[in-house]
Amino acid sequence: MKTQFVVTQNFRLLLGLVELLLSALEGMPRLGLLTGDVGLGKSWGVDYLVVNQAAVYVRAARGMTPSALLRAIVRRLGERPAWGRHDNLLRAAELLNLRAAQAPASSLLVVDEVGYLLEGARHDRFPECLDALRDLSDESQTPLLLVGEPEVAETLGRYSASNRQYRRFWERILEHEEFKPLGRQEVILLGQELADLEIAPEAAEVVRGSTEGNLRRLILLLSRLERACRAAQSKRVTPELMRSLERKASQPGPAAPQAMIGDAGRRQRVA
Repeated sequence: MKTQFVVTQNFRLLLGLVELLLSALEGMPRLGLLTGDVGLGKSWGVDYLVVNQAAVYVRAARGMTPSALLRAIVRRLGERPAWGRHDNLLRAAELLNLRAAQAPASSLLVVDEVGYLLEGARHDRFPECLDALRDLSDESQTPLLLVGEPEVAETLGRYSASNRQYRRFWERILEHEEFKPLGRQEVILLGQELADLEIAPEAAEVVRGSTEGNLRRLILLLSRLERACRAAQSKRVTPELMRSLERKASQPGPAAPQAMIGDAGRRQRVA
C-alpha cells in the first residue's frame, strides 16, 4: 500500500465547509457542523486541517463539563488555564483572535466527538457545554467546527422545534455537511492511487457493496486485494477475484496497515 494523500468527495465537502466558515462576513455565524458515520474519513480529514492549516484541535470526552472543555481549549492554544470558567472563555477568545490576525486559517477551532457534549440532552435540558461553545464563538468571532456522528444533527434539529435554547444554537450553525459512503469511481481511484490496482467497474460495485462505501474498511480490503493480485501476478481486480476473497472471509487474516503519509514528522491519512 502506498502512503500518498487521496482527495475524496467527502474531503472536498470538508474543505468547502471550512472555506465558508473562514470567509463568513462580520456578524454572520461561524459555527459549522460536520457529521458522518464511523469510518467515512472525518478524523482523517480533521488530521489534514491540523497538519496543513494549523487548526486547533480539541477532542470532547464523556462527562466533560463546560469548565473542563474551556480549559482543554486554552491548553491546546498553548496557555496555562485559569481557574474560572469565564476567565478561560475570555482567554480562549483572545488567543483565537490573535491567531486570526496572524493567519486566519489557524484560528479554526475543531471540536471532535461532539456527541459526548450532548450526553443527557433532553428537549427540556440544553447541554451546558454547547452554551460554552456558543459563547466562545460569539466572543471570538472566529470559526468553530463541530465534528460528530449523525445523531448530533438529529438531536439538535429535533429539539430545536420545541426549545428556544436549542433553536438559538441550531440557527447559529452556518452550514452542516454530512459525509456519505464512497462512490464507485472513488473506489476505482483509491485502488489506483493506494495499491496500484485496476479495479474493473463491475468489481468496484462489488467492492463498494462489501465495504458499504466505508473508507476504513476499503483500505483494509485493498491491502488484501493487493496481496491476492500479487500472488496472481496481475494488477486487475475482477468480480471473480472479489468472490474468491469473500469465500475466504471467514478466515481472518492479519490487519492491514492504514494508508498514511508523513508531513514534517507527523502523520496524515487518506481523506
